[in-house]
Amino acid sequence: HNRTLARITYQRFFRRYLRLSGMTGTAHEVRREIWAVYALETIAIPTNRPCIR
Repeated sequence: HNRTLARITYQRFFRRYLRLSGMTGTAHEVRREIWAVYALETIAIPTNRPCIR
């Protein structure tokens, strides 16, 4: 038998940590949501080479 003993949302799980960091190519688009949910700033780091797309 499998039964759930406890549940936690991602938001509450990550709030338990004193420090968070990460890298993604899509955080800039959702930076306001990241601030609203986690109170975390996001910064853009320019690419080393020009984008050829």
